[in-house]
Amino acid sequence: MKDKINAYHKIRRTIQGSRNELHLQTCTIMIGIFTVRYKDESMRVLLKNEVENKRNEILTLRTKYKNVAY
Repeated sequence: MKDKINAYHKIRRTIQGSRNELHLQTCTIMIGIFTVRYKDESMRVLLKNEVENKRNEILTLRTKYKNVAY
């Protein structure tokens, strides 16, 4: 159980530190491996939500700074 929680927190910290779409895709692969190894759907859903929130944040920042440049 402790390994599962540690893995969850490491993936979550990695997602929060992501700065681009490619890194988020890597995080999605890590979530897939987590799901196969621990078979915990509730944590998988939480991690997927983290990825989607971070993806939206990156898109918002990209749009914001793209508009400022012009």
